[in-house]
Amino acid sequence: MPNIEPHRLFATDIVHLIEEGRLTAETVVASCLERIAEREPVVRAWAYLAGKAALDQARALDRAGKKALLSGVPFGLKDIFDTADMPTTYGSPIYVGCRPAADASAASLPRAAGRRWPDSRAAVPPCRR
Repeated sequence: MPNIEPHRLFATDIVHLIEEGRLTAETVVASCLERIAEREPVVRAWAYLAGKAALDQARALDRAGKKALLSGVPFGLKDIFDTADMPTTYGSPIYVGCRPAADASAASLPRAAGRRWPDSRAAVPPCRR
């Protein structure tokens, strides 16, 4: 595997490298957060960013040793899907502060498969706001 920043890896590469012990979930999440911090002032893609929570989840995953199908693969979730642990605004100022009671399946299914996010609230794809 060439020396490449973890945020640039394919999900399959992340999974394999974590399984082989050559990469940690914490390293992947930290790399994604660094890239978000670098690009966010221009791109403005994140409506909500839970960086500390994502790092805490990644560390817990690394300590647990038990891996799920997508363990350690971070992802962003568009701000139209309910997440019980983060605000959901549905892209509208009238929903600022909304805290859904439960996760939408778009959030619960990836979580069950082991995916973790540096945020849960991508307002739109990372190329525009």
